[in-house]
This record gives sequence, structure tokens and C-alpha cells, in this order.
Amino acid sequence: MYGHAFATTILAEVLGEWKKNDPAAQKRLREKVEKAVVLILAAQNKEGGWRYSPVPNDADISVTATQLMALRAARNAGVFIPSATIEKAIAYIKKLQNADGGFRYQATGGENESAPARTAAAIVALQNAGEYNSPEVVRAFTYLKKFTPSTEASEQQAYYYYAIYYQTIAMYQSAGKEAAARWKTWETELGKALTKKQEATGEWSSNISASYATAMSLIALQLSNNYLPIVEK
Repeated sequence: MYGHAFATTILAEVLGEWKKNDPAAQKRLREKVEKAVVLILAAQNKEGGWRYSPVPNDADISVTATQLMALRAARNAGVFIPSATIEKAIAYIKKLQNADGGFRYQATGGENESAPARTAAAIVALQNAGEYNSPEVVRAFTYLKKFTPSTEASEQQAYYYYAIYYQTIAMYQSAGKEAAARWKTWETELGKALTKKQEATGEWSSNISASYATAMSLIALQLSNNYLPIVEK
């Protein structure tokens, strides 16, 4: 479902930006996106979330965040998304917020402590559902203040580039009176931190792969250029 969500997002972005004079190809692409959305809708579990397999069993915040991004991209491209699906997903995510403002991984089970990566993913998921300044989002941003790109707390987390990806989107899309200052500070610190991490070869490395770390770093660094329709302002 991770791969399916990212692929759906990419195809929906292409559909939304379609400029070729080729109605037949555009129609085929729209049909692919619509079929991808049907699978996502069918895989939502009774709590309102999604997990790794395309069956409506359990759910976690990470996979759920990717599905909401895919559904937002599809809706932006004109594909119908039931409001009930989004409402259930919002309710599920909000249920995962801890008292400190951070978010846990699942409603039940292990990894119930707050963490910056999953908290940033939760913020982006709520933003993609239209909640840019809800109480849950405000509390989550307060929690993330101690996890700027170059801090020790940020460096020591297990999913640094995953967190950077979602935190950057969250900061860029944030609303409210603190939004502009929050983004300016984040963008400056992000540039410094990632410049230090860049290898002499031009890539970034991680325990997952250099391709992954490099892609995440480049997406984060160029976000303000408005190249990606999903985060356009």
C-alpha cells in the first residue's frame, strides 16, 4: 500500500497537470487513477486507516498518511473521493495523538510513544484533509519544535530522511500567524543540515539506500519552488 499510494499520487499529479493534446491517453490515465482510488477506498479499515496490505484489517499512521496524500492528489485532479472516507481517516489520525502533542504509531499495540517522523506525517495527513490549523495540528507543531534538522534529537531518530520529508511539507503548508516565521527558520536550518550531510559524490546516504536519502533530500530542498502540485500555494 505504500508503493500503491506513492504511485497513485504521481499519476494523479500527472493527470492534474495534463497539457498534451491527446484525449485518448488522458482518458486512459484517468481510468488508471480511478481504479487506484477504488483499491484505496476498499482497503480502508473500520478504524479509518490503512496498513501495508490492500485489505481492511489493521492500520497505522504512516501508511494512512500516504493514502490521504494520494486521495488528495486524486481529488485535485477531479476524481471523486467520498467525504465519509476522509472523515473516518481524520478521526483515526486524531485518535493517535498523545498528551505531549506527538503521535503514536497505532491505536493499540507497541510503539505508542510519540516520535517526530510519525508526528510530521500526521500533520501532513491532516493538512491534506483540509485541516491546516486545527487544535491537533497546533499541538503537533509545538511538539516538533525540538526536532529541527540539525539538533541532536533529530539526528538520533531512526527515520531521519523520512522525518525531514514530512516535516518540510508540514512546515511549508502550515497556516496561522507563526507559519511564515516557522517556515523561514526551518528552510534555513534544513539547508545547512543537508549541506553538511551531502557526500562528495553529490548523494546523501542512509541505512536504507543512497537513492532514497538523496530523493528525500532533494524533494525537501526544492519544495518552495512549487514544482509539486500537491504542495502548490
